[in-house]
Amino acid sequence: MTYTTRTIMEDDHGLLYSSYLKSSWPRNSELAYTEHCTVSHARMRRCMAASNVIALCLVDDDAPGWVGGWIVGHGRPTGFALHYVYVKLDYRKLGHGSSLVAAARALVTGTRLCVTHPLTVGVDGGARAREWLQGMLHAERVPLSSVLDEHDEHAGAM
Repeated sequence: MTYTTRTIMEDDHGLLYSSYLKSSWPRNSELAYTEHCTVSHARMRRCMAASNVIALCLVDDDAPGWVGGWIVGHGRPTGFALHYVYVKLDYRKLGHGSSLVAAARALVTGTRLCVTHPLTVGVDGGARAREWLQGMLHAERVPLSSVLDEHDEHAGAM
């Protein structure tokens, strides 16, 4: 199989929102799943609405419509702000997450990488996700709100 990345399209939003909501819910939390869905859906909608959003997905060239993973982040003057990476369970540990990050970073001019969430790869990845991001990418951690506020300020100045 040959995999490539492409921009996320409207038809991909169901998978994006569903996998994000399920993988980002802290199961030991007192937060009810419906509350989590409301808050998280609004957060992802705000991320996707920004003009500098970078949203890519991994597709199989031989299976149209198949999406094996996705990445959402924002271009910044200094580089790329990574918000979320998701790869379907059967396709993990094959380098797909790394290829999505590389493809997204190639779309920005700056070289710095920052992450906005400690569990960017999902709760089932947990410590491995943090290790992967911090070890492989040497990423700085910044709050999501600061990246989105930075975008809002920049958009307002235009």
